[in-house]
Amino acid sequence: RVWEVVGGEGSRACRGRFSEDNSPSYYEEAEEAATDLEACKQLCVDRFPTCHGVEYGPGRCELWHRWQGIGSWTEPETTGFTCLRFGWSTAKLVPKDGGIDRACRGDSPEDNNEAHYELSSALDLEDCKAQCSAATRCY
Repeated sequence: RVWEVVGGEGSRACRGRFSEDNSPSYYEEAEEAATDLEACKQLCVDRFPTCHGVEYGPGRCELWHRWQGIGSWTEPETTGFTCLRFGWSTAKLVPKDGGIDRACRGDSPEDNNEAHYELSSALDLEDCKAQCSAATRCY
C-alpha cells in the first residue's frame, strides 16, 4: 500500500465523492496527539484496513474510513492542510488510448470473466480511482 497526495500541491482538505461532500460519518478526529503529519499517517496505518487516508492540518488529524475512499478534495480558506489517500496506487490507472470506447479485459479481448472485477457506481474516473485504492484488492 502507498500514500498518495489527493488534489495536488497546496492546501487540500479531503472530501467524499465531490468537493462539498464532507459528512462527519466519513472520518474520525484522532483523539491521540498527532504532533505532525507522520504521526497522523501512523495512526491511520495502525487502523488499517479500515483507515483509507488522512487529512492533517494545524492541530488536527482526521482518519478517513469512508469505504469508497477519498474521492475528492477542496481548498480550504485556512492554509496548511494535507489530504493523503492510503491504499493501492492509482498512478497507473490511466485511460488506454484516450479511454473512449475502451473496456478492461483479462487475457484476451473476449475475457470478461466476473472474477476479474467488482462492479460499482462511480461519478467519474477520480471517484473510480478512489474506490479502487480503498478496495481489498485492486491492481
